[in-house]
Amino acid sequence: MRLKYFFSEIHKKYILILTLKVQTIMEAFKVQTIGEIAAADYRTSRVFRSFGIDFYCGGDKTIADACSEVNIEPEAVNEALKKLGRKKEKENAYNNWPLNFLVDYIINNHHNKMRKVLPEIKFYARKVAAVHGGGGGETIDMYEDFTFHSSMGQPVRSRHIELIAMSRAFVKLAAKILKHINNQEQKVFPFIKKMAANKISAGNYKKSYSISMVEMVQEEHKKADVLMKKLRSLSNNFTLPKDACSTYGVYYKKLQAFEENMHKHIHLENNILFPKALKLSEELQ
Repeated sequence: MRLKYFFSEIHKKYILILTLKVQTIMEAFKVQTIGEIAAADYRTSRVFRSFGIDFYCGGDKTIADACSEVNIEPEAVNEALKKLGRKKEKENAYNNWPLNFLVDYIINNHHNKMRKVLPEIKFYARKVAAVHGGGGGETIDMYEDFTFHSSMGQPVRSRHIELIAMSRAFVKLAAKILKHINNQEQKVFPFIKKMAANKISAGNYKKSYSISMVEMVQEEHKKADVLMKKLRSLSNNFTLPKDACSTYGVYYKKLQAFEENMHKHIHLENNILFPKALKLSEELQ
């Protein structure tokens, strides 16, 4: 009986400690920004994404402020976050990585991946738009607007005209992203690496340069996100129509995977890399 009582008391204390920890985390969530929360535990991004909360470009808001923008109750988000449970010590520890290592990770796992998948998705975008958007199978570049003509010269309305706009939006997005990542690798990342390696002396450093550089990149992130949101909206959240073929399905799957990769890419820079780089720049003053 004594042994049973002993283990019962230990169990009660464990539950109490766990409850207090959860309460502490929930209290912290009230003052932390969603970017800080996602930086500490990337699993939370799944919760934010499920509620339509922008944690990557809009990571400077609290949960309450972000929820008011999408008209949902903060309690619902907090409950979903609570259900995630405790994070494993080494799981998604991006926030603990040295800047140099994080920069290399972004290049290898996001920039290089984008260079590979952008031409693939562009191919599918054009092909699906030509077949399901125009009905003739011609290349999408032949069309100037959403009205097409059959071989008899009669106007033919597209079955899924949104695919034309999607193809054009993705071509713009791909061009912006390629220019963006090339600029980062040529100018932004080398500068951050030099700061991290203490290769920039305080006398040769201007804080305003770091701030303007970060603001420029963040603005590019916002522009890319606008186009990505347009693609999601035009596709009705990547919902396939009843007459979709297998290629149509592959196209939407690739788009959705690309969106998730892009969000993580932006998150790693906006919420982890740049805040740390700016903090480091403070030390050079």
